Amino acid sequence: MALKQTFIPVEVLNSYGLADRETVVVPLGKGNINDTYLVSFSSGKVVFQRINAAVFPAPAAIAANFQFVSGHIQKQIRTAPFEYQCAELIPTLEGEGWYIDQKGECWRAQNYIEHAVPESRHLNYGSAVQLGQVLARFHLLTEGLDVTELHEPIPGFHRTLRYLESYDTALAEAQPADSAALSACRAYVERFRRRVTVLEQERASGRLPIRVMHGDPKLDNVIWREAEQAKGLFDLDTVGPGLRLYDLGDCLRSSCNLIGEEACQHEVTFSAEIFQAVLEGYFSAGENFLGANERELIVDAALTITVELGVRFLTDYIGGNVYFKTTRDGQNLGRALVQFKLADSMESQEKELRRMTA
Repeated sequence: MALKQTFIPVEVLNSYGLADRETVVVPLGKGNINDTYLVSFSSGKVVFQRINAAVFPAPAAIAANFQFVSGHIQKQIRTAPFEYQCAELIPTLEGEGWYIDQKGECWRAQNYIEHAVPESRHLNYGSAVQLGQVLARFHLLTEGLDVTELHEPIPGFHRTLRYLESYDTALAEAQPADSAALSACRAYVERFRRRVTVLEQERASGRLPIRVMHGDPKLDNVIWREAEQAKGLFDLDTVGPGLRLYDLGDCLRSSCNLIGEEACQHEVTFSAEIFQAVLEGYFSAGENFLGANERELIVDAALTITVELGVRFLTDYIGGNVYFKTTRDGQNLGRALVQFKLADSMESQEKELRRMTA
C-alpha cells in the first residue's frame, strides 16, 4: 500500500505503475514555474513534474520537446569524447511520453540524477570554466538536430521586444501604487530599452543562425558532481529553436551574479573574472563554435537577457505574480531590481568585458 500523499494524483502514479508501491513523495527543487516532486521507492527514485499550463500554453508540446531532445542526446553521448549527463524521459505504462490527468493537467516523469545542491557550493574560476564547458557540450550534442522538429515552448520566448510590450501594457492597465523600488525599476527599463533590441534586429536580418537553444542554462539547472564538476544540464522545458547567444548570455547572467537573484538588499556586482572563466570553458569546445558576428554580440547578449529577465519579473509583479512563484509580497519586484542592478554593473565594465570577447 502506498503511503498517503497529496502532491501527485493517484491516477498519475498509477499510469506509471507506482500507485501500489510503498512510496515517499516530497517537493523537489525551487523552480519558479513548474511543480516538481521526487518519488522514492524501494528500487529507485523518479522525478515527476506538473507542467504549468498558465506558462506553457501547450504542455504536451513541452513534454514532446523533452522526449525528442533528451533521446537525441542519449544517442550522441554514447560516442562523445566527453562525459555528459541528461535526464531521460520515463514513459507511462501505455508507452506515452506524458500523462494528462482528469483535470487536464500534464505530467511527465524522468529518472533522478544524484547531484550537488547549487546553494552549497561557491562558484570560483575553476567551476565557472566547468560551467562554460557543459553549456558548450549541450550545444555540441544538439548541433545535428533539426530545429523545425521542435515546438516553441512559449510564444515569443526570448523575444525581448515582446516582453517590453507586455510590460508597457501591464503598467498602463494596472497603474500600480508607486514605491522607491518600483520607481527605480521603471527608470532602469527606460534607460536600457534601446540597448536591448540589437539581438532581435540581427535575428530579423538573418545574420544570426537559429539553432537548438536550452533556454534556461542557469546555475540551478546544472548537474554538479564532486570536485565541482559540471556534468550536464537539467530542465529542458524551455528547449526549442532560438539563438545560441541567448543561452550563453543567460549562463553569464546567472553565474556572474555571485549573490543570487533574491538579494536585492545587497550590492549587486557582475563578476568580470567569472565572465572570463565561463567564456574560457565555453570556447574550449572550439574557437569557431560561434560565428564572428555572434562573438561580437556576447556582451550585448548578456546585457539583453539580464534586462529581459528584470522586465519579466517586473511585469509579473505588476500583473499579480501569475508567472513566477513567490513566497512573500514584493518578491518579484525585488528580483527585478537585482537584475537591473546587475545590468548596471555590467554596463559599467563594458569596455573590459568586450576586450575579453575579442
